[in-house]
This record gives sequence, structure tokens and C-alpha cells, in this order.
Amino acid sequence: MVTGVAIFGFAIGVFAFTLHAVGQDSFDDVIVPDAPAAKQSPKTPTAQANGMRS
Repeated sequence: MVTGVAIFGFAIGVFAFTLHAVGQDSFDDVIVPDAPAAKQSPKTPTAQANGMRS
């Protein structure tokens, strides 16, 4: 029983430390790309694109 309590306490400690460490992170340096202006139509593959010659 003592071993189980020790393992549980260690796991809770790691969990609390992780939440605390992640909460201090600043994501100001992350560049978020703009949304595409217009939706591009899907390109159809051609024989030339597949490496075959016609």
C-alpha cells in the first residue's frame, strides 16, 4: 500500500509540474499563416506528370 501511495504521489507531482511548466510558455514567436484567399481547384493528373510519354 505504501508503494502504491508513493507511485501515485509521484505521478500527481509530475502532472502538476507539467501543467505549471506548460502554463509559463509564451507562444508569441509562433507565426500563424493567413487563410488562403481563394480555394484552389484540384489538379487532374496527366500522363506526363505520371512519368509516361504519350
